[in-house]
Amino acid sequence: IIIFFLYPSLAKVPNVVIPDVKGMSVIEAEKALHKQGFEVAKDVETVSDEEIEKGLVVKTYPNIGREVKKGTEIKLYESGGKMAYTITNYVGKNCIEIKTILNTKYGLNATCEPDPETDETKEYNDTQTIIRQTPPEGTEVAKGTNVTLYIPNNIIKYPDFTDGSWTESDIKDYCKKYGLTLDLKYKEKAGLQDGQIISQSRASGTVVTAGATITIYVATTYTDDNTDTANLD
Repeated sequence: IIIFFLYPSLAKVPNVVIPDVKGMSVIEAEKALHKQGFEVAKDVETVSDEEIEKGLVVKTYPNIGREVKKGTEIKLYESGGKMAYTITNYVGKNCIEIKTILNTKYGLNATCEPDPETDETKEYNDTQTIIRQTPPEGTEVAKGTNVTLYIPNNIIKYPDFTDGSWTESDIKDYCKKYGLTLDLKYKEKAGLQDGQIISQSRASGTVVTAGATITIYVATTYTDDNTDTANLD
């Protein structure tokens, strides 16, 4: 007893359970910890949390509920709120790809919707190109936020190149305008005029997609001496 009185540092330091300060403000948590005889680290770390309101304590280190020596320094972790994601500009990108990234990677509720405000004077040749979005670029959103990616409501479709109104030159201009690769094939065909369009590989009425290849068969002067090696009948 005399030794402990002369050298108090040799006395046994009691163990104390770290109190549950989760959900308290940092000031309240500090008071509760000091009351139990703990030191509190000056630096408070901010972490994202889906449940704890921003500014409140999420956890401690050592962990809440642990029994440690009285006087131990406790570090507090403060909630920064739900994990935020900053919306960027998606216009011109593929809607399916962006929607998948936003939903799976960031936990957002992204959807692709036809744009009711589509400019009727403008032509679109890709059904999945984003032309508008909400929220706008620069908006910070939390997990579960709705994001609407708008795609064109008026889509370009292939015309019937065989209806007699299209020339080879017209089709070349059309393919250049919509970013198509044109594969022209010439075929002798009885009963058809030279340059008349015989058939097309992509049916009229189907959606035009930039980068696609379309094969057009064009009639050439028919002679009985030549063998029809690619009969299209």
